Amino acid sequence: MIKRIALFCLTLSLLLTVGCAAKHSVQLDFTHGSAGAAEGRTLVISIFADDPNYAWTDSAEDTARMAECCAYLRIAADYTADVAAAYGKRADVVADFEAHPDLCYRTAFPTSMVSDDGADEAVWQFIDAEIDVPGLLAHYDAPHCVFFLFLNTDAASVPITCTRTWYDAMPSPYEIVYLYRMDSGVVNCPAVYAHELFHAFGAPDYYTPDPEFAIGEDFVAYAAQAMPYDIMNCCSDPATDEYRYDAIYNPVSDLTAYYIGLTDQCGLAGEWGLAPSQHQ
Repeated sequence: MIKRIALFCLTLSLLLTVGCAAKHSVQLDFTHGSAGAAEGRTLVISIFADDPNYAWTDSAEDTARMAECCAYLRIAADYTADVAAAYGKRADVVADFEAHPDLCYRTAFPTSMVSDDGADEAVWQFIDAEIDVPGLLAHYDAPHCVFFLFLNTDAASVPITCTRTWYDAMPSPYEIVYLYRMDSGVVNCPAVYAHELFHAFGAPDYYTPDPEFAIGEDFVAYAAQAMPYDIMNCCSDPATDEYRYDAIYNPVSDLTAYYIGLTDQCGLAGEWGLAPSQHQ
């Protein structure tokens, strides 16, 4: 579900100062983008966006849909904490914008946000102009953040939910999840939220080849047999093979834990000649 391939870089450290005269001037170290590893505290900053095709209204229906998005974020945050705890680490994803309204924004974009052309740049410009990222990170004592841009897509929407992950020389460090409410006629479930968040933390998909991670067809076939319901391979519930909306029960393999920074090594990566974790 990666919309734009993240070009892998192991050597470049990107040290950025983010802010303007109206904002705090804080130096942020985003070595591999704003998300970092799963371990530690990460802010999820939500943006509910309108574009020429989709909009959020003040109707009771859309208000309920926004609350649903918040509930699914909470489930994904709790799931991440449980995954980290299983590896003896602590992950604290602060994502509940009902409890923390300063983590939620509304805006409108003049062009489509479900296409590759210019969407990232438009979101980055909005963030720089309207969101005091250093101030939020300082307030919550969080070193990292991920942006979830929510679009009120309908059953006719063709593009699928995706993530702008960090790549070498990216013009902005901010990593963005484009969370389309519906993909191919189905409302996205909490496991999709966690899947995309784990992309931002550094994990690839296992269901399709990815040359940047040295994932070929042979490993895709292996993953389909050996870890079919790993969160980076499938978002359906292992027990029902369907989306579940009240919890996430997908397992997390040692490989996924390695790629999101919860372990320092993984034999499977070496065995298959996969690219090393960006956190190494």
